[in-house]
Amino acid sequence: MPARNEGWIIGLSARAALMWMDALVVLNHASTDHTADILDEISKEVGRDSVGNRLQVINVSDPVWYEMAHRQALLETARLGRATHIATVDADEVLTGPLIPCIKQGIAMLAPRQVLQLPWLCLWRSINNIRVDQASVWGRAYASVAFRDAPTLCWKQRDGYEFHHRHPIGHKDFIRMFGRESGGLFHLQHVRWRSLRAKQALYKMTERIRWPNKPVQMIDELYNPTVNEDGSELRAVNPSWWAPYTHLFCHLNVDETHASWQETECQRLWVEHGAERFKGLNLFEVAQ
Repeated sequence: MPARNEGWIIGLSARAALMWMDALVVLNHASTDHTADILDEISKEVGRDSVGNRLQVINVSDPVWYEMAHRQALLETARLGRATHIATVDADEVLTGPLIPCIKQGIAMLAPRQVLQLPWLCLWRSINNIRVDQASVWGRAYASVAFRDAPTLCWKQRDGYEFHHRHPIGHKDFIRMFGRESGGLFHLQHVRWRSLRAKQALYKMTERIRWPNKPVQMIDELYNPTVNEDGSELRAVNPSWWAPYTHLFCHLNVDETHASWQETECQRLWVEHGAERFKGLNLFEVAQ
């Protein structure tokens, strides 16, 4: 579980993950909120098993996001803990409740280098609504959630590109055991709309800085669909999907009265690099 300034949700998502994982490794990347305090609190709650601490934290202070290196560090730490089947769940994701009793059995059936994918259930502006229109990727997406490890699996840059690759390089194939009617993996990034727009703007600005030869149009085409609501259709969440976690809702804070860290970072980059660097990008009025 990679995390940066996820204090708004990690108290829920980390505890939820530990309801079906034997152990959890979190990479806390340069957080400036109370993420570290929450993880320390959870670590004391869950304690140790025969292998070691059920929650282990890797702290990275460098604020530059090297996603492939971060995911590789998580993989290597899991291997040191003798993991054979490894889940990849982000800090803003939660497994739907009815899958808790059967998910480990499904993961155990994977052959080496196989990846389990689950329906990616995008909660839309509320934890009680899922986007379901099939014309949008957000209504039909699947997420890579777990794999059976093999020595050849890894995360690394691809042609110098560093972002967006949640299953390991060298995987064999994808397995989908559960349909959308069974549940899947809740994705909560769309619940906080202001933060979502700032997050996509920050992705764009970061790509423009790191890969200045990448066309502006290509960057916009990659990130604009995330906030596109054209033709959106919503369906109410099955209450059973949240049922095991209702006691953890006290650890979820979707209030957006104050600017997110992504918003602040966008404004800093705008000042540091100048408007010309980001000319032509749609930054959703986060930085201008």
